[in-house]
Amino acid sequence: MLFRSIHAPTHSLLPEVARDMILVSLGGSLNPIVTFEQNIFYAKMVIKFIKEMLPQLSPRPATCCVVVHPLIHQRLQTDLPNYEGIDIVSSVDQDTYFSWLQKSIVAFVPPSYTTLQECAYFETPVFLLPEQNGGQPHCFT
Repeated sequence: MLFRSIHAPTHSLLPEVARDMILVSLGGSLNPIVTFEQNIFYAKMVIKFIKEMLPQLSPRPATCCVVVHPLIHQRLQTDLPNYEGIDIVSSVDQDTYFSWLQKSIVAFVPPSYTTLQECAYFETPVFLLPEQNGGQPHCFT
């Protein structure tokens, strides 16, 4: 079932865009309800899930991009060899994010009203990740 958006981003819909990537959006901010270490743990568990899921896709998308907060990005730099085949990037500007969202086969996102509206606008299927609150990050192991 396709839902249309009530959100009207300033980014125009591009006709006939090739959908050749997976976008994992962990947001541009840190969750203030949990510790910084729990934010890092959540990002690592989501990336682990994506990495394990990628080989099952056919055909495999050209790009898998995980967008994280700049401080999480900085911290994950030491783990980059573990994320082969996945681009871990720091928060990007809105136009870049919308462009990636429109090119995505699917977007993996935590529940967020705005993100869901943006995905609906670009007709990008959504896979909801678990919310990250005080009780959930440790349930991923």
